[in-house]
Amino acid sequence: MSIVGTHETNKYLLIIAGVSCLVYSTYSTSIYPTIACSTTLLMIQRILLGVTVVHVFFWTVPQAYGVQVVVSWLIIVVSPLSILLSPSEPKPRLLCIGFALTPPFILLCASYEVFFVLVLLIHLVFWFDLECFQSNTLIHQSFLILVYLFLSFFGLGNIASVNSYDWSVVRFFISVFSPFTMLSFFLLKIFIPFLLVSCTVRAIHVACSGETHSIQAPTETVLLLVLVMCDVMGLVFLFLVRNTGSWKDIGLSISHVVIVNCITLALMCLYSVASYLVPADERRNKGSFAT
Repeated sequence: MSIVGTHETNKYLLIIAGVSCLVYSTYSTSIYPTIACSTTLLMIQRILLGVTVVHVFFWTVPQAYGVQVVVSWLIIVVSPLSILLSPSEPKPRLLCIGFALTPPFILLCASYEVFFVLVLLIHLVFWFDLECFQSNTLIHQSFLILVYLFLSFFGLGNIASVNSYDWSVVRFFISVFSPFTMLSFFLLKIFIPFLLVSCTVRAIHVACSGETHSIQAPTETVLLLVLVMCDVMGLVFLFLVRNTGSWKDIGLSISHVVIVNCITLALMCLYSVASYLVPADERRNKGSFAT
């Protein structure tokens, strides 16, 4: 994929992505009755998505700049709070988390990468269904988790170098140069796909922890296998680190080691957050999975 930031912001792509999320939200409501029962949650999330679309469309109006900044901050703060109103069932909860994180992600995008979180959410829902209805080995589950983690990192474009990133994505929130604030939004945009993957892993193990499902091993076992795979890759990349050649080749070999270790750390931290976002059902078998 090309480097993000080599082109101007395409507001029409952002609008199309927002409308697509609204359509998928409506489609999910018709399938899962537990989501449809939460009318307050649906109203809040659809209003936030609609406001995001309109907000992006009218961003070029300079007279309303102050109001637009206030609306941007309200969206990025209020939208994640709507997760608290979502149903407790794992799959509807996962969908509501995805819809709640979509408006902030749209505001932090500049072009084609805005569609990534929607495609990732749809794919994660299919993965959830596959794991619940098909018996897979622990190695297979751990490998899929690792694949989605790397996909979440590289799916947004070339973000291996911070200098190659388009810092204009913070235009909806600040108008002055603020390195720490800009870096915070940059990390937030990266962590949203990671959080979706972590919540999916948590939802799979909450939903499939019953006696009638194939997953019987504790969550720690699956995560431990992921850590082992990351350690093996990290060890391989460590031996491939170069100290000769161009600075680009040396930096690239070092970045491989850093990325593998950072992804492992991010998984452990975000899975702890996912444990609170997707709580275990007390009516299920207690002790099957640790929180």
